[in-house]
Amino acid sequence: GASKTEDVLEEDMGRMQEAILLGRSLRAQANIKIRMPLPKVTLIHGDRDVLRRLKNLETYIQSQLNVKTVTYESREEEFVLLRAKPNLPALGPRLGKKMGRVAGLIGGLSTGDILKLERGGSLLLDGESLGSGDIIITRESQGDGQVASGKNLTVALDTTLTEELRLEGLAREIVGRIQKWRKELDLRVEERIAIRYKSTGKIAEAMVAHGEYIGREVLATKLTETSGAEGEARSHSCRIGEDSLTLFLGEG
Repeated sequence: GASKTEDVLEEDMGRMQEAILLGRSLRAQANIKIRMPLPKVTLIHGDRDVLRRLKNLETYIQSQLNVKTVTYESREEEFVLLRAKPNLPALGPRLGKKMGRVAGLIGGLSTGDILKLERGGSLLLDGESLGSGDIIITRESQGDGQVASGKNLTVALDTTLTEELRLEGLAREIVGRIQKWRKELDLRVEERIAIRYKSTGKIAEAMVAHGEYIGREVLATKLTETSGAEGEARSHSCRIGEDSLTLFLGEG
């Protein structure tokens, strides 16, 4: 009925939030600002139905993590090493002297067995029936990718930065700086302006490669490179990384 659907929907929203949190924490670990677009995020879960439903929320995940593509993978063991250890408070009183032996067997469980338990199955170890509440599962990333696991999802983030992505990230950064300058100038939100600019290095490249996007975002009717500082009263200089940008305000 309806409540079942609502439960599933709530689970999906929870997973989506988890994907975004994990992805953002991976960005932070790699020290890459959210303005810098990244090539790909992979959402990893053993249940394909879960992945299919997450795909419905793809556009939102993509924009929140600023990635070009989202891919889906159900073979978790290729990305993550699963280990199980006994949940002592649950097992200790029940197993008594057998604890040591069962603990050893739990430590040796295969990925398949661990996933079976996690998904609500049970296993017989040394004559004892164990369920998901009897073990504690830890996940460690395999390989060198950026991987993080939450309770209900694992996320792998591709942090390869191509020159193209760097320039796109820089263009977003430039937009941020110009927006800030617009505020300082006390312009009306919808007021169009003409901008002349001087820039160096990568900023100059980004202004050319992404001029149209920058102009559209900051409501500039014109975005023109200039060589001289034209005695402009309303100008603004800033640095981004190694490079500098000077902006001059003209009439819209």
